[in-house]
Amino acid sequence: MGHAEPLEPCPRDRSCAERHRLGRRSGRGLGTAALCRGGAGLYLGPYQRLARALVAIHAALDAGNYGEANRLIAGMRAFEDIRAEEHNGTNVTGVKAALTAIGQDCGPTRPPSAWPLTEQQQAVLDQFVKDNQLKGEAA
Repeated sequence: MGHAEPLEPCPRDRSCAERHRLGRRSGRGLGTAALCRGGAGLYLGPYQRLARALVAIHAALDAGNYGEANRLIAGMRAFEDIRAEEHNGTNVTGVKAALTAIGQDCGPTRPPSAWPLTEQQQAVLDQFVKDNQLKGEAA
């Protein structure tokens, strides 16, 4: 997986899609390019239940504090990396495993999604949940 450059205001002479490689998992995985360009909001399924992080990222971008936004985005990397593994086959798996880890079991994924996470992936996800104090976040 390639890692994108840090967020910064987009120059007017380049399109947002070009600048941030929208539509590709670039390591950011949060759809923040639209916010960086002044968008009012965005819709991200996984963050409906893990909203605290996205609200903080949105606030930092809205304030023009790209350093803080980059720091917060970097804190989501473990979760986003798991979702991008196995040619994105763990995208929904990572979300459902995260929901289970925070106390909202929604069952397994359907094929062809990878299920369950590997022991290593689950250990990384469990550490992410612990580090970010996400237990109870879905309540």
